[in-house]
Amino acid sequence: MKKKLGVGNQLFKTPEALENFPAIQKIFEEVGAGQTLVAKLNTACEICEFQLGDEITQYQTSDSKNFLEKKQSDSLRDSFASRNFYLVCEGRVRLLAVEASQQQEISAVVLEVGAIFGTDHLFIESGLPYRAIAAGTCQIGRISATTLELILEEFPQLQLHWRQEFQKRQRLIFFKTQTDL
Repeated sequence: MKKKLGVGNQLFKTPEALENFPAIQKIFEEVGAGQTLVAKLNTACEICEFQLGDEITQYQTSDSKNFLEKKQSDSLRDSFASRNFYLVCEGRVRLLAVEASQQQEISAVVLEVGAIFGTDHLFIESGLPYRAIAAGTCQIGRISATTLELILEEFPQLQLHWRQEFQKRQRLIFFKTQTDL
């Protein structure tokens, strides 16, 4: 049985540590993450499992159409689900965005292990909205944006690395949704 927890049909949370995922460990090594950073991320991170088709989150901007049309019955927590940072630990996630000319949702990007999403506003000035959907069984690390901000202040090299990742992904979303090719 699936239960609605504000960010999708999350099946369970586990205390499993990020370093237990070999692909994540490799990413930590690439950015030069020391034991202190890994420990802080592990403490802040909650691992959640999703199944094919489960909505993980919606990243909304204050000027996006979906944000303004949000149902009044939705809780404030649901409206700001994009206030969480997500890290793909296992599996794949599909980002869906609205194509400009057709005004229909399309698959903009498929994220693999090690990819990040959900707090674009912390890394770039403006971005396009999207929905993150599980593209199969996947495990996702989730960290609140406020906690992440504190960690990034201590580790600017990580912030720079992730900023480049967010910029690259937003360029892909823009290309897929705003151009006629």
